[in-house]
This record gives sequence, C-alpha cells and structure tokens, in this order.
Amino acid sequence: MDEERAVLLEKKKEEKKRGVLEISSPKAVTVRKKVRVERVVGVVVVCAYVAVECLFLLPDRRRVRVVNTQYGSPPSTLEAYGLEHVAEPFATSKIIGGGRWRATRDSANATVSGRKFECRRPRGHTMLASGARVIRVSCLFVRREVRALSARDRATWVEKMRSAPLGELAELHATTVDGCSPFHGGVAFFTAHAAFTRRLDLVLGVPTPYWDFTIDAEYEDWKNSEIFGLDLFGPCDAEEGLGGAFEGTLRRANCDGPATNAACFVSDPRDADADPLVKRSCANLCGSRIYQLPRCADARQCDNETTLAGLHACAEFVLHGNLHAAIGGMWDCGFDLGDEWPALVSMAPRLLPLWQRTLRTPCPRLPPKQLLLEQGVIEIENFDIVKSDFLDASYFHVVDDDLKLKDAEDDPRFWDLLARAACAGEAKMGAMTTNAAPNDPVFWPLHPYFDRLLARTRLAGTLLDESWPDDLPCRSVDALTPFTPSDLSFPDDDDDDDHHPSYYTNRDLYRLFDPRNTDYIYDSFDAPHCAATNDAPAYTLRDTPSFRLDPTHARS
Repeated sequence: MDEERAVLLEKKKEEKKRGVLEISSPKAVTVRKKVRVERVVGVVVVCAYVAVECLFLLPDRRRVRVVNTQYGSPPSTLEAYGLEHVAEPFATSKIIGGGRWRATRDSANATVSGRKFECRRPRGHTMLASGARVIRVSCLFVRREVRALSARDRATWVEKMRSAPLGELAELHATTVDGCSPFHGGVAFFTAHAAFTRRLDLVLGVPTPYWDFTIDAEYEDWKNSEIFGLDLFGPCDAEEGLGGAFEGTLRRANCDGPATNAACFVSDPRDADADPLVKRSCANLCGSRIYQLPRCADARQCDNETTLAGLHACAEFVLHGNLHAAIGGMWDCGFDLGDEWPALVSMAPRLLPLWQRTLRTPCPRLPPKQLLLEQGVIEIENFDIVKSDFLDASYFHVVDDDLKLKDAEDDPRFWDLLARAACAGEAKMGAMTTNAAPNDPVFWPLHPYFDRLLARTRLAGTLLDESWPDDLPCRSVDALTPFTPSDLSFPDDDDDDDHHPSYYTNRDLYRLFDPRNTDYIYDSFDAPHCAATNDAPAYTLRDTPSFRLDPTHARS
C-alpha cells in the first residue's frame, strides 16, 4: 500500500511539474498577456461608456426641447426672442426629454398627454412639470420660408389662398389719401404691410410664409425657381393668366375704385389690359429681359443701416421696388426696347419704378425730350451737368443747349422709347407692377421678408435710431391707417377704445408689431446661402429715386 501510495504521489508531482512548464512556455505567456489586455480594454471601455453617460448623455436627457412633429427641431430664433420653448397653436408638438409632463399653470390653454402637447391660445404661456423639472412653453405661430414649410402645411396654405379675398385687399392697397399713399414712400411701409399680412392671416387661419428671394437670385435663371412651380405660384411667363395652383385668378371690377384701368379692373389707370385675369411677365420690360432679382449683396446693404429711416429706404427702394418691377413686367407696349441701345437696356430696371411715379394719364403730346424734362425725369442743372432722380444721368450731357446721349448715336427713336416707357398708356402691366399688386398671390410671401428684416434688427440689441422721420401727413407716425382693431384682432391689446376709437395710427402699429409682443415669430434670421457670395449689388441707394415728388405720385 505504501508503495502504491508513493507511486501515485510521484505521478502527481510529475503532472504538476509538466503543467507548470506548459504554463511557463512562451506561447502560454503570450496568451495570458492577451487575455489580460482584453480584460483591461474591456474595463476601460466600460468606464469610458459610464463616463460619457455621466458627463454628456445624462445632461442631454435633461435638456428638454419642444418641437412641432412636422418639423423635428425648434426655430433657431428662440434665443433672439428671449423664449424658452415654443409650441404652435392647433399643431401637435412633442416634448423631447424628461418623463411624463403635466400642466401646472394655464392648463385651459393646452392639452398635455405624456410627451405630446397642443396649445390653443396664441400668446398664451403654459408651465409644464415633469418631476422637479418645470419649463415654460409659449404658444406662438411660426412664419417659415415658403420652401421650408412641410408639404402638408404648404398645400394647406395654397388651398386657403385660392379662396382668399385678394381683390378686396388689392383695392385697399391701391387706396390713397388726398393722392398720398399711406403704404409706400415712408416708414409706414413697414407697419402697413405687416398689417396687410396679419389681415390675410386672420382670413386664412394660418400664418403666411415669407419668401427669401435672395436664394432665387443666385440661380442662373431665377424665373425657373421652384417658387414659380405649378404647385406654388405658377410660371413666370403668364401673359395669358396665372397658371398652376392659382390658374384662373381674377381681378376685381370696380369702376369707382381708387385705382382702375379703362376696363374698370382694379389695376393702374395706364394698364391697357381689358382681360379680367391676373397676369405677370417676369423680367420683361417692353421686350427688354434683363431684370435681376435683388441679391445677397443688395440685402447686405440693409445690415449697415443704423436708423429706422435708413432701414426703410434700403428695404423699400433697393429691394422691394425692384422686386415688384421684376416680377410684374410690362408687355405689348407698341414698341420693343430689345437690346438695340445698351444705354436704355441698362436703365431698364429703373424704368418701371419710373412708370409707377409719373402721371396717371397717357403722355402729354410733347416732343420726347421736352416731356422728359418737364416731368422731371431729367434735369439740366447747368450747361455741363445733367441730373436725374430716375435714371443714371451719366448717360446724358448737354451740347449746344441740347440734351444728348453720350457714346451713342443720338437717334430720336431712343428718346421716343424712353418717353413712352416713362408714361405711355398703351402697355399691359402685370399685377405686381401696379398698386393692385396683392391680386398676384406671390405678393403675400414677399412682404413678410421685410417684416422679418425689421424684427431681426429690433431684436439684435444693436443701436437702432427708431425715431420716425418727418413725412407726408398720410404717412406720419400719428396718421390714422386704414386698419381697425377688429381688422387685426391683436390678442391682449390693452389699449381701450378711447385711444383708437376707429383706426390704428402708425404709432400703434409699430408698438403692436414689436417682435417681442406679436403672436408669431420667424423660424430663422440666418441666410447661409449668402455666406459664400461676393457679388456686387444689382441695385443701390445711389441710383434709387430720392422721392421728392409731389404726393400725388403714388407707388406700388
């Protein structure tokens, strides 16, 4: 027994010795090191994951966002407006972050179900709580760039616009007070068009989008922009009537209206078109097709303005007026500007604003040069200097007491064409070229662009001299506007009826459209497409009319 036991013990010693040797072999050592490394890496990964969770992910979960379920992200302007969160009236929003939410204040304005939120009263505010976390959600409409609308929201807006009273609003837009336009030529341009847009919003029940035309200005041919697609405003070339979603849009007939043509349609007295259809002919001025939409460089000029008066001048005269002219157009003029005279063609972008500012009747029977001089289109300050508020006077000079065209044959046909383009009454005019521009649906998203420009400037915190400049009586700060409290239905307007028994003043509207007080905000103040552009401006204040004319010369 002892011998067997000794043999077994010896055998075990041998096996143990052999195992140690195997474990100590180079291959075994390598394997053990690899296992250790893998274990260490695993531990590091786990620790790193936990660290990331603690340092980054958990705070993100606590960072709450309220987003419209159709858009997926909140407006980028919340900080500029001083807002924490925004939900849009009558639209479903999703609360991202936190647990289940409940309303703690103003619950009558809102419905909360888990993480879904809906509000009903614009400018209302609801306090929501999830555990110890409390947030404030403001109920505000959001104006978006028309292309940024969801397909559903865009289709809804277009469908509602098809039945909007555009003719009625066009007639109001054409109204003058003792021959003075209360909507154009002064700072009232901002307040009046903001009021027009609000009036339309109330009719539609949805906010009107804005159109950032500087995006389209960068296209090789802006007339082919999606803005003029069949599902939006229809083709630019619409001399037989609008196409696409607004095909068949008609002008209002009213022989006693404030601005009608010979066929009694609300338009312009010099518009020769007797057809009731609303029309346009983009970039067409009597055969000259050189119009350019204002570019990013043009819009940037407005960023340099430090006064309300300067901001208005840039917005209306550099951007707005040229947009109307470029989109509306003028055709069947009885003459063709073509490109025979480069000087005249280069002046074309100024001729339609000129048309809008001269006599509301056909040209007097005067020789063309005399007509241009008598109408103030061109002035001769002395025998050497020619001045013009309308055209680039450097094209002209005085020779032997006679006005001549520089660097070109002084063809009498040139002067005839220039005079005709200034005030003839033969041509057909697109709605956007006239004071009845609201007849064309593209008018409506154009003007919120300028309200957005003013809102961005007022919110920026920079020094803006907001004093209202002296102006004609119909556009003064205390002038009564055509808009009543019932027209605009401002929520929580705390002014009593004694303050404005019938109509708002421009002072009232400027206060009510303060972007910190309105029931809407803009989705963005950014223009990323402009960051890489270095184009020279197409239009400048230097070649824009100074508007010293008699107030009877209303503009569109």
